[in-house]
Amino acid sequence: MAEEVAPLTDEEKYELALQTEHELARLARTYTIMERNRAEFMQAGACGKLAKHRKVLNIFIKEQKIILTDLAVASAGARVKEDVKLSSKLGHLLVEYDEFDNEIRTERNYTKEIEDQIQMVKKKTLDLAAQQISDDKYQERVLKKFITFYLNERTEFNKIWAKLIKNLCIGKKFMIDLIEQATIAYDQREEWVSKLQFLRTKAHNELVAHIQEMREMQRKRDNDVKLQEFFATKGQKRFLKDLEDIYLKKRQKNKALIEVNLENYLNLLIAIREFAHIDHIPEIAKEFLNQEEENFAKFKYVNDLNKQMEELSLRYVMQKLTHKKCCMNNAMSNKMRLSKILRKRWSIRRTKQRKK
Repeated sequence: MAEEVAPLTDEEKYELALQTEHELARLARTYTIMERNRAEFMQAGACGKLAKHRKVLNIFIKEQKIILTDLAVASAGARVKEDVKLSSKLGHLLVEYDEFDNEIRTERNYTKEIEDQIQMVKKKTLDLAAQQISDDKYQERVLKKFITFYLNERTEFNKIWAKLIKNLCIGKKFMIDLIEQATIAYDQREEWVSKLQFLRTKAHNELVAHIQEMREMQRKRDNDVKLQEFFATKGQKRFLKDLEDIYLKKRQKNKALIEVNLENYLNLLIAIREFAHIDHIPEIAKEFLNQEEENFAKFKYVNDLNKQMEELSLRYVMQKLTHKKCCMNNAMSNKMRLSKILRKRWSIRRTKQRKK
């Protein structure tokens, strides 16, 4: 089938016109030269170049005769048979040539199709590689965002951790100060309790001694009254002035000492009554014991409350830390899961590319 001639472009038309102009110019020069040679030949006549042309013409005539002779020889019977054989052989060769030419064209078409497919595969491979690179870059950006987010989370967690540790240290210091103050207060309470117990025992002992002394003095007074009555009734009163003076001084001294002690005890009892707003001493003692028990119970309650507050604060801090740790573990597990998914997708794509 004849191939269709493609139309010429403007550039090709322009080049063809230039070639035509050049060819016309060349032919014009050749024509001018031939005209000049013809004029010279006509002027020269039969001499020179004309004789040479005649010799050449004779040579051509001889060659024609030789060719006609060879043609007559070739058209003989024996030559005809050889020509028939050669023509049949040439026909077979031409048929084989056509077959081989068709096979070559088929192979060329097949090769061209294979090359086209190779180019398509190369193009697809390049497209897949570019897409894979873009996917890898996108995954890299996503991972960078995740890494930046988790680094910020870690920084925030470190800040919160440092703040909690600082608050814990401040709370521990405050609790230690409270415990020290409570210990000092308890020691002072023990000291004052011991002092008060000592004073109470001392006051009780002095009161007992004072009562005994008063009883003894009352007994002596009764004896003295009886003796005075006895000596008065009997008329046997003796005048022992020196002994009586000594005895009176001793009695006055003991009386003054007893009065001073009694005044001190009375002042102490009055101060206790004014402080407690209670008139009866047994009620004051009972109130003192009740107050001591209440103070000891309050002190014990404060200690238990401080221990509970410390335990609660530590538990709260540990819960916060556990929560943060769980959040970090969840974030890390999500990150690992995402990285595994991305690696799996990437390995699947690489496997598909290798298979292609």
